[in-house]
Amino acid sequence: MDITAIINIAGSVIVLVIAAAGAFDMLRKGKCSLREWLLLAVTEAERAFGGGTGVVKLRYVWEKASAVFPILTKFIGFDAFSEMVDERLADLKHILETNSTLAGYISADEDNRPGGDGE
Repeated sequence: MDITAIINIAGSVIVLVIAAAGAFDMLRKGKCSLREWLLLAVTEAERAFGGGTGVVKLRYVWEKASAVFPILTKFIGFDAFSEMVDERLADLKHILETNSTLAGYISADEDNRPGGDGE
């Protein structure tokens, strides 16, 4: 491998590290953390798709995250992202057990879901 290839690879790595650091810094300085954003996204997915649609909801949240955090989703990978979503779903389940208003919000759109009574 010649010196030009090594310099190009090193430059690419530096750019990726800087981009990743910038993405994490934006999350840290932003109005909400990734954890909070994921909780919102899984809540929206639960309301939109309901129970028994885990793969669809996961894909929905992944696509939304890819649009909002494109650099981050390139680095963490789908499997790690799926684990983070599972953690937020556990949080949501706990919240729904104690917050009837949010539970009502999620089930309010039940008739308009695919396969619901509204179809």
